Amino acid sequence: MSGMAASRGGRIAFPPHQPQSQKRLAGKMPSSSQDDDASVAQHLLKLLGEQDFLRFLENFAGCRVYFRSRGSIHEMGEMHQRTDRLVDAIGREAAEKLEAEFGSDYIRAPLAREFRAACYRKQGLTNPKIAVRLGMTETGIDKMFRRMKQRNLAKLRAATNDNRKNRLADDDRPKRRAAGDE
Repeated sequence: MSGMAASRGGRIAFPPHQPQSQKRLAGKMPSSSQDDDASVAQHLLKLLGEQDFLRFLENFAGCRVYFRSRGSIHEMGEMHQRTDRLVDAIGREAAEKLEAEFGSDYIRAPLAREFRAACYRKQGLTNPKIAVRLGMTETGIDKMFRRMKQRNLAKLRAATNDNRKNRLADDDRPKRRAAGDE
């Protein structure tokens, strides 16, 4: 029996597999899968940009997405004209970016519901329509937007307090220098 497997009641329990790309993104084991999803979502958003990331999520959110070896999308060229679900969903350029980043590996595409809800709100969708797209209730959408607003207000307050402290510190410096020069 493998040293990695442990026997439990006659069954062999293997540790859950985390894809190499997920380990590379997280840097260390996250405290929860929600933290892991957030780091993957941030990385994908930065890599793809808002529009391509949204299209990626609309097609693959919550699923494992396997990327072929690096360069395989480019090698397909006109000769193979094979339809590829990833290329069809997000376009060749975005698919090549993902392939370059995660080639020969897979990621678990995050749900990123807050990001998607914010994008849909920008597009002018109503809460009931957003709820249908995200597979949530209207009440859940209302609560999500309330939590997002509270978090943003808290960040704004923290930033305002930091700026105020910096201004006070800057205001004190010239007075101290002037007092020391006399």
